[in-house]
Amino acid sequence: MKKYLLLIPITISFLLLLFSCAQKGALEGGIKDTIPPQVRRSKPIENDTGFTGNNIVIKFDEYFQFNKIEQEFYSSPPQFEQPKFKINRKKLIVDFKEQLDDSMTYTLNFGNSIEDFNERNTMRNFKFVFSTGPVLDSLSISGYVQSAFNYSPTENVWVMLYNQNMDSIPYQEIPCYITKTDTSGYFSIANIKQANYKIFALFDINANMIYDSPDEQIAFLDSLYIPYAKMKITIDTLKVDSLIQINIQDTISIDTIRVDSIARNVFITNLPSNLSLRLFKEDNEEQSIIRNTRNYKGECKFIFNKPFINDTVSILPYNFTSDPNLTHFERFSSKDSIIFWTSDSAAYNMDSLTFLVYYFQKDSADNIFPQTDTVSFVGFDEEIDTIPLPIKHNITEPYDLFQPVKLNAACLISEIDTSKIKLFEIVDTIVKNNREQKMKIFRKSKDTLFFCFSRQLIEPIKIFTFNPLDTFNYTFTQINRKDTFTYFTTDSVIINKPDTIMCVISDTSICNSDTLKLNINYDNLYFFDVRQQFSENKLIPITNQKINSYKRPTEDSIIINFEKEVFAKLNIIPINFEPSPNWFDISIQNKKANIYLKDKDVIRLDTITFQINCFDYYNTKNEKQYFTDTVTIIFKRKKQKINQSIRYQEDKMMFVFNTKVVQEPKIELLNFSNNEKWYEHKLSATNDTSSFIILDHRIKKLDTLKIKFSYTSKNKYDSIINYTDTLALTVKKLKPKEETETEETKYELKVGKPLNFTFKQDSILERQYYIDYGFQSDTTYQIEIDSLSFIDIYENYNDTIKVRFKMQKKNFYGKILLSLTNTGEIGLDSLTYTEIINKKQFFDLVQKSDSLLVDSILQNTTLFEANHIIQKLDTLITDSISLLIDSLFLTNLQENLYIKQIVTDSIMETGQIILQLISKEKSKEEGVTEKILKEFIITKDQELIFEHLPPESYYLKIIYDANSNDKWDTGNYLKHIQPEKVIYYKKAIGVQSGFGTEVKWLINE
Repeated sequence: MKKYLLLIPITISFLLLLFSCAQKGALEGGIKDTIPPQVRRSKPIENDTGFTGNNIVIKFDEYFQFNKIEQEFYSSPPQFEQPKFKINRKKLIVDFKEQLDDSMTYTLNFGNSIEDFNERNTMRNFKFVFSTGPVLDSLSISGYVQSAFNYSPTENVWVMLYNQNMDSIPYQEIPCYITKTDTSGYFSIANIKQANYKIFALFDINANMIYDSPDEQIAFLDSLYIPYAKMKITIDTLKVDSLIQINIQDTISIDTIRVDSIARNVFITNLPSNLSLRLFKEDNEEQSIIRNTRNYKGECKFIFNKPFINDTVSILPYNFTSDPNLTHFERFSSKDSIIFWTSDSAAYNMDSLTFLVYYFQKDSADNIFPQTDTVSFVGFDEEIDTIPLPIKHNITEPYDLFQPVKLNAACLISEIDTSKIKLFEIVDTIVKNNREQKMKIFRKSKDTLFFCFSRQLIEPIKIFTFNPLDTFNYTFTQINRKDTFTYFTTDSVIINKPDTIMCVISDTSICNSDTLKLNINYDNLYFFDVRQQFSENKLIPITNQKINSYKRPTEDSIIINFEKEVFAKLNIIPINFEPSPNWFDISIQNKKANIYLKDKDVIRLDTITFQINCFDYYNTKNEKQYFTDTVTIIFKRKKQKINQSIRYQEDKMMFVFNTKVVQEPKIELLNFSNNEKWYEHKLSATNDTSSFIILDHRIKKLDTLKIKFSYTSKNKYDSIINYTDTLALTVKKLKPKEETETEETKYELKVGKPLNFTFKQDSILERQYYIDYGFQSDTTYQIEIDSLSFIDIYENYNDTIKVRFKMQKKNFYGKILLSLTNTGEIGLDSLTYTEIINKKQFFDLVQKSDSLLVDSILQNTTLFEANHIIQKLDTLITDSISLLIDSLFLTNLQENLYIKQIVTDSIMETGQIILQLISKEKSKEEGVTEKILKEFIITKDQELIFEHLPPESYYLKIIYDANSNDKWDTGNYLKHIQPEKVIYYKKAIGVQSGFGTEVKWLINE
């Protein structure tokens, strides 16, 4: 029996194992795996030496997969041919396609290309290091790569080391060692030999590690750099029972001491460790036309890849001729574009326009020679060319108090009527009558327009007359003719209303247009000598009559709403019933028809169907066009009930029914006995509201009246139906009725006060114009630009523009108070060493300083490594002194030292400073971009004020303009010219409303 009991757990284990093997996929539940694959073992082992094989095998602790390994992987030193990568269960096999160099330490950078199979947890920046020689090289060089123009970090840029000192080396050979920058622009090239290295950074477009494309960016350092290790020793006094930790070449030893002692910690740092490379694109592209566009029929735009050399370009027609008087060249401040405009119809009506373009070019030796290109423009966007002339503005609300209003035309302007451009200040005024004038227009027929005003047309006021026949100015914008209308006031034509004008179009060609486009100008009233003016563009199609809605609110009434006003008689023809003569009455108010049913048989019908027809308009053949429609209306009869019961005073009650009652309602008190008549009753004229007045003073005193309320109604067959409700009423006061509007009611209106302003054209941008006025804080303005204000060279004109905007408050703005000092140092491109001291003086200086920075000097010297010097100065190191030495070059066998002299000068000797106030904007497409807000040219220490700044963050930027050409210049590698120096203030500057932010900037602080 015991034997069989022992077999039970073995059998269960076997079944569980068998079941688990049968499952497919990952088991669900449990803690989610967040750990990436880990290296279990490898062949060779990591950091091994003497490797002679042709493949690497790395085994991980779990199954894994590749993620873009061809793009992520690179080795340092680089190889011409990419290795082949294979996965064998949990093993990664790297097969090299070329022989590895002898006595070289290799770093295989897999980046983020290794991830586990299920959760895709990624090994970040995975590297594998081994050596083909007896020694594992351990030196490194690190630093940052940044854009030379704005110091933004550059990601995925190659940083390359060459051990040959030839200027042509980056053009011809791949480097000895490589690495890539991370998102912050940081790089570190590790496991390199000690040698003299030239250092480059390259944004490699064609991925060949050769600087061979004019679009590639490069950064370089002029000096040769030798990597070395620096020892740093710190000394401290340790108390009894404290822990001591000593770091020597990444080895940590910890112990507990028993007596007071001196602890010395030794740290090894690889240098140089803070190199700065400024990435730039050389200005070595050949001058060329990169794009040519033709949006308008007579517009040909030439766009170059960079500004014209010597600001010179010449454009001549080749396959056509154009009248010089009708030709114009538009230039831009960027000096990289030019537009040829012609209004000569013989030229712009051609399908293709070809030009000869003459400009200057530079060769590799900066020699200037002429260049000729042939450029053709085929077709243009006819839809763009036919629309009204677009005029854009920069108005937003609230608008910047210190900026003029800008207007930009899409085409070259030939004529501007500034009298049609108006600026108003919107002011408040109070009047007895609401005299704000509004207007609607509809087109009854092809030749008839109706202008309906919101109030009556007024009598003459002061020195001006508002007479529709005289002051109703119009412009027919499609053909610009003023003889197309015959005017009639509706007093004598159709309806006796002095608020409507009818216009009959006399031009038959215009009558046949489906849509009319009109510009209407009319004046409103004068408010304290302030003129309110209107200018509107109207698209007026023919509006056919139609029924918008209809309803039957009661048994005997129907309401129909039409699309436009009903002028003619409505004919109503029954369909599902036969009524008696005169079975209805009708009243028409503008667009609404009220039908009152009089025939009882028709009233009883739940569903009524009838046809409506009436005259609509005259067509172009002077034939009548009729409107016809069929209406079916269903009346849903409501059960009689009390909608509202209220006791609004002690002695007054009111009951509102949802339909008519046919007999006087009766009330019986339930909480008070009274055999006498205790109330008076009144039924409203519409028989749907009953009012009761309580006569008995004893009943008035009751807080709550419990009553039995009886009333009657009729169904559609005139049978009487009785209803009874039980109610409890307490006193509830009615809300007072709102006062009805009278002629003495005062209205607050906003009207426009005309202003005199300055209108001018930009001195550089020919199609940009300014409306300049001394705008006031927190004030509302309105700009009105009538149609035909701007006419372009093709006789196109603008649409009406009306923009209302409010100015920003003055206390919204802040300012920056900048004190700029030490400007003289920015022009020093190299270090100056003017003080020479001997070794004894150097030791004395160390004793007096907490820290000492001794810079490298390249001069026929003997190199002594930093740890040798530290050993010689070991007796000088105390608790308060930290010695930081990058590299020491001693002359005359250690007798003298060069020490950098600090320069603090306030006046620049050469060049100038371009000081910019900028804001930074982020976008997905362009990343972080800079917008220059203000700019100054200075050559000495100054105090500057940046005023009128909205509250946000700003940045200060300095460009050292060495050649004083008022712009930033890039570098040139072969000429050993670095890009011009750029310096940013150390942090963003916050500006608050109503405050001034003080900034003190010490250059090169």
